[in-house]
Amino acid sequence: MSVGPALTQTTRRASPVLGRPEATAFAVRHHFVLVLLWVLVPALAAVGLARQASIYQVVVASLLLMALAFVGMSARSRNLAAGAVTVGLVVAAGTLVTYMEGTAESQFAFFLAIIAVSFYNEWLLLVLSFLYVAAFHLIAGFIVPGDALTRSPAVADPVGWASVHLGLTLVLVLLLVAGRWLATKANAGPAGTEEGYRLSFEKAPIGMAVLAPSGEFLHVNEALAAILGHDQSKLIGASVRSVVHADDLGELDRAWEEMGNGAAGSATAWLRCVTVKGQAIWGRVSLSPVEWAANRPVILLHIEDATKTHQDQRRLEHLIEGKDEFVAAIGDEIREPLSTVLELASHADGVNPDLKLIVRRIETHAREVASIVDDLVVSARATTKPVSVVARSVDAGLVCRKTLERIPGADGIPVVIGATALWADPDLTRQILHGLVTNAIRYGGPSIELKTTGSGPDTVIQVMDDGPEIPVSERERIFKGDLRSGRPVTRPAAVGLSLTVGRHLARQMGGDIAYRRCEDGRNLFELRLPSERLTEIHNARTELEAERLGITA
Repeated sequence: MSVGPALTQTTRRASPVLGRPEATAFAVRHHFVLVLLWVLVPALAAVGLARQASIYQVVVASLLLMALAFVGMSARSRNLAAGAVTVGLVVAAGTLVTYMEGTAESQFAFFLAIIAVSFYNEWLLLVLSFLYVAAFHLIAGFIVPGDALTRSPAVADPVGWASVHLGLTLVLVLLLVAGRWLATKANAGPAGTEEGYRLSFEKAPIGMAVLAPSGEFLHVNEALAAILGHDQSKLIGASVRSVVHADDLGELDRAWEEMGNGAAGSATAWLRCVTVKGQAIWGRVSLSPVEWAANRPVILLHIEDATKTHQDQRRLEHLIEGKDEFVAAIGDEIREPLSTVLELASHADGVNPDLKLIVRRIETHAREVASIVDDLVVSARATTKPVSVVARSVDAGLVCRKTLERIPGADGIPVVIGATALWADPDLTRQILHGLVTNAIRYGGPSIELKTTGSGPDTVIQVMDDGPEIPVSERERIFKGDLRSGRPVTRPAAVGLSLTVGRHLARQMGGDIAYRRCEDGRNLFELRLPSERLTEIHNARTELEAERLGITA
């Protein structure tokens, strides 16, 4: 389906006039005055019969008022409907004066009729009502001699009385017109005029446009032109399909059809809109059928630039997918050592088992599971709860050997001891090294080596392997837990969690972890930790940095 056909039924039930809010106010005022006219029909008939007017006169007057009221109800033209009711009110006032035989009190009916007509806020209707009153008094006071219109000489000087009453009516009309002019001038701000409504459309912060039922732009505000990068004039007459990405035209047609057939009479869709430079931006598009002036059906279009919102949504979806993958990978990490523990436990029931060997292997794999759980705990609390660091003087060589003893398959890894002084938390240091060595075993080459060396105020523990090089673009991402790099050696899944947690723990102790590729073709992960207390390390590092920059005290 293309844009346009779905509007056939939509425009028939469109909402009230768009951009002309005074139309709704007019309908309310017109309804009130029309009801007043209908009430006067039986009321005047009752007065006429009570005042012994002829049946013929009462019937003719009633039929005339009813005809005018029907015109006011059924006329499609606003001016014709209001004019018919206006004439009906002043005719009703004249009828009452006639029934009351021209008494002075009855003349106030004209004042009340004119005040009721003023509810329309149309000065032309006030002029029309005044002209009727003038004609009535011209006939009564100047043309018809004496009391021909009435059956008793109620007024001694009909010409003088007619002139006075006509003058008072004119003053009333002028006061009402002046009052309306003053009210219009007082409300001449942007919010109180038709120009104000136009400015509200033009200056709205959200992209807005008025579309023809066939989908062409009729009016475009500044915000929408800015979003699309077009001049407003260039968009007028163009189809809305021309600014929608080709892959999303089907979604536009679906929204257009939903707008035409849905109970709500409107529709919303996420679409890619194409700017004048060909750039695609995500927009939240709303379509609503309305009526313009003179019952002209149109479509009101709203577009919000939701590119950032859409990107945030996609990022959230990516995070959720990453979370699911993370949980699956952690499950895979834990499954193997647990399976080994269960297998070893089953062997313990066999004949002449080597219980010491089984218990040692069970302990080793249990420690591996515990290490994974420790990494999970640190990762989960990294942003909410600081790690408790209990730093003291530690022997770097001893930490390396103790760590290797607890890792399956790490017995033969050589350790070259250079510097040994560390000022760190021994448990956290072993947790970091456990992750580095485990990653080297899983994803590095068969040749792995540990080495400790001094580097200024720091002690560096190096973990080297001869596995494949990590690409430059991924060397920082491996520390963020969202990338699997290298070729798995013993396990199919890696989550990078140990590297992320290791760097976090190292920085908590005043150190860091970094990766680089050595000249001899080996991968090198360096754990750098202070060799002395942090205050002393800070001073030493400051002096080294000053020496590097050539700054002297």
